[in-house]
Amino acid sequence: MIPRMASCNDGSDIDQLLAHCVPALLACETALPTYDSLAREHAHLDAAEARGYFHPDEEELIVLRYTQYLALRSALIQILEDLQHHLGRIVTGWRRWPHRMPVFLTAYAAGCLRHRAAGHLVRLAAGRPVVWKKLDEENVHARLPRKSFTHIYREYSRPATRPNCWWPVNFTVAIKTRLTRLAVIP
Repeated sequence: MIPRMASCNDGSDIDQLLAHCVPALLACETALPTYDSLAREHAHLDAAEARGYFHPDEEELIVLRYTQYLALRSALIQILEDLQHHLGRIVTGWRRWPHRMPVFLTAYAAGCLRHRAAGHLVRLAAGRPVVWKKLDEENVHARLPRKSFTHIYREYSRPATRPNCWWPVNFTVAIKTRLTRLAVIP
């Protein structure tokens, strides 16, 4: 688990915050599997779906992968919470955005990773009822609550949350020239 950052108020504190959050974000990105890298799991999931149940070793593998995903998701959410204080309101504070831009970009990257990871998981389970049921089972040993996958699926696929996923993209397009100027600063 990533240790919590204290509230930061000035530029040096923002640098400390980024020094804390960026390595954690890079670690999450490195640990996050791609959809294609899960090919071995696809074979196990397809076989279990065809049988209608998991063998114990397959069950252990899917629970392990799911808990790894939840740990990464938790770390990404914590990074976003740590950065949220410094983003302020999008509409106000335009003069301060060059100062806040690294925080925004770090938060944007964390949000993209979180969305990408949820997409991998949803695509793995969406067409496989046996897998969905297994991910929704309570598992006391792995500390998995009941219906946890359904919660993630709803959060990922709910139309009301789509604007939350796209506001950073729209904001990035709106300030493209400012971002381009920052790209040339060493």
